[in-house]
Formats: sequence, structure tokens, C-alpha cells
Amino acid sequence: MPKLGEHQSLATRKKMVLAWKKRSNEHFKIVCSFCGKIFDVVASRKNRAHFCSQKCQLAELMKRNIARASLKRCSVENCTHKYCAKGFCNFHYMRKRFGTKMDKPLKPSKIPRTKQQKIDRLFSHRKILPNGCWEFIGHISKQGYGRLGIGRKLYKANRLSAILWLGLKEDSPLYALHKCNNRKCFNPQHLYLGTQIDNMRDRKLRNILCPL
Repeated sequence: MPKLGEHQSLATRKKMVLAWKKRSNEHFKIVCSFCGKIFDVVASRKNRAHFCSQKCQLAELMKRNIARASLKRCSVENCTHKYCAKGFCNFHYMRKRFGTKMDKPLKPSKIPRTKQQKIDRLFSHRKILPNGCWEFIGHISKQGYGRLGIGRKLYKANRLSAILWLGLKEDSPLYALHKCNNRKCFNPQHLYLGTQIDNMRDRKLRNILCPL
């Protein structure tokens, strides 16, 4: 709104107000800086409007931030990881935060990652019985099954054996059932895959043949 002085006449004031209203209602064609779409803006937003929508504005800001972050690298010598915070990558930032030396070498991972490492870990808890059972000698659950932790996952010994040798997938709904009626056993030759119905039928049959 234009400033109206007291010395101006009423007619002059009216002309100024009408001219201001005419300019404010005038529309201009602007090209969006992100998507290239042409959109209309009023005169008051002519020099400030660069995007056709808030979505395009946010997308452009995100694009600039990603490009800016990709150019930054960790300030530690010979480190090629991307910048995270305080001039460091995520790994060296955590070392800086907890006071660990930057040049301290990494310890070799103790988590079994390959199939052979998992087999060796499982065999370190194995006791072979005369009947051929591979009895688990580590932690035993209340239900009588051997349990072994690998990384952050806890497996039943018989299920881990089925995963390694019988091709059972970790997220499979099938069960690793016993032929030998020994819950601690994880010998793949004494296991077979079945459903929950098969498990209950097998349990009922064994209770009849071998009552407690």
C-alpha cells in the first residue's frame, strides 16, 4: 500500500490507490526453477517466486543438500567415506565422540558371516553320541532345544542345522523336526522339514510310543 501524505489532495490519493490495486492484481509468467512449468504470480511476488509449488521447492532443496553432501569427504587422512558431521564420516565421528584414537586399527569381526564360519561355530558345541546324534552342549532352553547366538540373532541348533544343510530359509514357516526324538540333536540326517501340523502329529505319536 503506498504511503499517503497529508498534503496530497483526495483525487491524488484515489489515483495512487487505484494504480497500486492495478499493479497488485497484475499477473506475470514465471518459469519454475525445478520442473520448468510456467505459472502465474502477482506483482508483489514477482521477484520472490521461483517454484510453482512447495513440492518443487522442497525437491530442489533436497537436491542441493545431496549434491553439497556428496562433495564433502571425511577430514581424516586416507579416508574416502562421505561426510557425516563435525568434519568426519560416521565411523570417525563416533570415534571422536567416544575418545577413541583415529588411527587405531579395526579389530577383526568375531561374528560368523560365511556358511563355513557358522558351521565351525556350531561344531564347537557338538558332542557325538553312539547312536549318531550330534548333541548340542551349549545353552539349552527350557523346552530342551540347543540355542546359539550368531550376531544379533538367536537360533535353535536344529533350525540352524536345517538352514545350513537342508536348504531351509530363515523366514520359512516350516519347522525342523526330529527323527531321533532327541531335542538337543542337530544332525541333519536326523532332521526333516515339516509344518506345525506335522510337528503336533509327530509329538502325539511319540508320546504314545514313548510315554513319559
